[in-house]
Amino acid sequence: MQPDQTILHRCFYALRFEQPSIAYLSAIIDDLRAFDADVAWVRDESLHITLRFLGELTDEQLESALAVPGEPVVGAFTLRAVGLGAFPGLRNAKVMWAGIAAASEEDRRRFLELQSLAESWAQAIGLAPEKRRFRPHVTLGRVRRPGEHLREVIDQITTRECSSPLSTIREVLLMRSGPSAYEVLQSWSLETNEDSVIRQ
Repeated sequence: MQPDQTILHRCFYALRFEQPSIAYLSAIIDDLRAFDADVAWVRDESLHITLRFLGELTDEQLESALAVPGEPVVGAFTLRAVGLGAFPGLRNAKVMWAGIAAASEEDRRRFLELQSLAESWAQAIGLAPEKRRFRPHVTLGRVRRPGEHLREVIDQITTRECSSPLSTIREVLLMRSGPSAYEVLQSWSLETNEDSVIRQ
C-alpha cells in the first residue's frame, strides 16, 4: 500500500495593517524582546489579524477557499491596535497580543460583517462552524518556555500603553503558513465605488 501523499495547506483569512501601524507594533516587540525571555517574537511581515482560521486544507479545499469570497465589497474600514494582553491569561501566558478597536461604529459594523462573511466562506468549503468567540487581535509573540525573564515581559504588558496609528483596511487576504513565513495566496478588495471616489 502506498503511503498517503496528500499535501495539506495550513491557511487562514486575514487582514493586515498599513505600515505606520506595523512600525508601531514592531517597536513594542523590540522593547519586549530586550528582556531576553524565551519568546518567539513575530516578524513585521507576519503581523496580521486572523479573520477565520481554516486549518489544514486539501488541494481541493484550497481551490474552494480561493474561489468562495467572490467580491466581498463590504467597504473599507479603519482599525487600530489598542491594549496588550496574553492568552490564555497573564499568569500562564502562551501568546502575547495587541487588541483591535474600530475607529467608529460604522467601521466596527463593516469589520464584523467581513468576519461573518469569512465564517460563511469557511463553512462553504466544508468546515464546521467556529464555536469559539471571535477575539480580534494581532499576535506579537509565542512563549517557548516560561522563565525568569518572562515575568518582566508580563509586567510590561500590564503597564504599557498601546494605541497604534489608525490603519485603513482595504483588502482581505488568504494566507498560508510556510516553514518560516506566511504566504499571501490571494487578496480581494473590500472597497466599494463610493470608497474609491472618496480617495480620489
